[in-house]
Amino acid sequence: MDDLENATKALGNAKQLDPAHADPPQYKPLSQAYALRAADFYNKKKTTEALENYQYALYYNPENVFALYNLGGLYIMNGNIEKAKELWTKTLELQPDHADAKKWLDEISKSKIKI
Repeated sequence: MDDLENATKALGNAKQLDPAHADPPQYKPLSQAYALRAADFYNKKKTTEALENYQYALYYNPENVFALYNLGGLYIMNGNIEKAKELWTKTLELQPDHADAKKWLDEISKSKIKI
């Protein structure tokens, strides 16, 4: 078990012991760690592992813009344009100046990418 998995397990145990603290501040760095690990998997052409880790990143912080945007990219690569559109829309809600998310949504709306 690596450090990230140990941290995840420890936070899960803490959550079970005290459900009132369901979203401790440690979740945001944990989310970022999963997102970075997902990017590493993607760079190694391990898209299944990348997808899984981006999903973990969003579980721990649904507002992780890096994870939202990149997960959208994985979905569009797999032909799930609707899911990509949903994630890129959320990306822009959280970060309105995200140029790449805006560009991809424009491409979809111009029907350059078939839905």
